[in-house]
Amino acid sequence: MNTLKVLGVTLQSDLRMTAHIDNIATRAGQTIYALKLVKSHGLSLQLLNTVTHSTLFSVMTYASPAWIGFANAEDLKRLEAIIARAQRWGLSSTTVSIGY
Repeated sequence: MNTLKVLGVTLQSDLRMTAHIDNIATRAGQTIYALKLVKSHGLSLQLLNTVTHSTLFSVMTYASPAWIGFANAEDLKRLEAIIARAQRWGLSSTTVSIGY
């Protein structure tokens, strides 16, 4: 599989978005760990919600209008699972739409 990263979006030669979603999931896991650490040190929920949106959700939705149409159902479920995990752990109190 040949990939090319253009402006932060990983494009595959077969026009699937699996490699890009893999990159997002990896970064999201790291970000969620850091956010949980910040939460455990006592950051207020309002500020934690703001930080979560500016770090985690902005990475997930970056350029999504350009690539979301090429993502398959499995990839979209992976993104939804990341959002659900962040909400379950109390990192965000608002719902987020990936763009589909």
